Amino acid sequence: MKQPKRGDAIYQEIENFADYEFTNCVAYEMAIRNDEVKEAIAKYNKIKTKHCDGGINLDEITLVGEVRKKYLIDLYMLNRESEPKDYDGIDESEYLRNYEGYIIKAYYKRKFIDEDGIKKEKVCWHDYRREITPNFKRPHFFINEDEAEGEYNQSKAVALREINLVLPKDELIAYISKIKDDFNKDNSIVQTPFELLTGETIERDTDKKLSKKLIADMFYCYDCVKIELQKQERVNQELQTKLDDEIQNIKNDDWYDTEQKKEQIRQEKQKYSENCDNRKIKQIFQDVEEKINELNNYKKKDKYRVTAKKLENYYYGTERNNYTGMKHFINDCKYKTLIS
Repeated sequence: MKQPKRGDAIYQEIENFADYEFTNCVAYEMAIRNDEVKEAIAKYNKIKTKHCDGGINLDEITLVGEVRKKYLIDLYMLNRESEPKDYDGIDESEYLRNYEGYIIKAYYKRKFIDEDGIKKEKVCWHDYRREITPNFKRPHFFINEDEAEGEYNQSKAVALREINLVLPKDELIAYISKIKDDFNKDNSIVQTPFELLTGETIERDTDKKLSKKLIADMFYCYDCVKIELQKQERVNQELQTKLDDEIQNIKNDDWYDTEQKKEQIRQEKQKYSENCDNRKIKQIFQDVEEKINELNNYKKKDKYRVTAKKLENYYYGTERNNYTGMKHFINDCKYKTLIS
């Protein structure tokens, strides 16, 4: 995989996420860079390709549930049309439409299976409700405490009393601001099942704002370092496989005695050691620094020039705070703390 450029579309898009969608979209970009999440998405796509008849597949449903619980990613959102229709008495939206950046749902029909096994529906006006969801540039996370378990059940999301859009804009803003201010004073006003179980309150620093350009820079630097680390791993794995094959061939060769075989194996291991990519992480940061600056034509006094130290800080976090690096949020799944 070739090194990306800072001017590539993905980093420009991250830098230009709108304010109202910024945290969700940034957290999603972190999530899809997690290796386990990428494996789950690949597995889901494989299942969908294998079972493309539109029916309900238990493997798919199980995988979707596991990913929702552990990673807060809703695989169905990757392909809205693939979501199975549930006839077990679950509300189903009568219509789903896009209106200038919003997904609008109205629920007033209930589908069910009668005693003869026939699928039916009835209008239930007493259950009538509406939902408006901003149609962000990235899918929403699946934050549902009914499906979260144990350590994953730490969401601070709360259902507000219905917001009356007829009210003046200033009044609505003041209403949300009041709730937010009270929450910032005392996070325990909204307790998660995990907090109720443990008796501990998870304090969140939810108002810390970062430059959008800085976030895009951090994603870019993380991707460049990750590509170099993957390249190192791939090269070493190929050499290890070749070494294992050579050793096995030597052991299976009856033309040589034991001592001769030992010497041949020693020589093969020496060749492996000489050809292996043994760079330490600091050397990788230095190599990536050189590649980025050359690729983007950053000169020595250019304010955008990248240094190995900056790469290390973006990847691992600063010496004072190890929880600010992209590795923490991506590899350790701490992106969930941004949105739940």
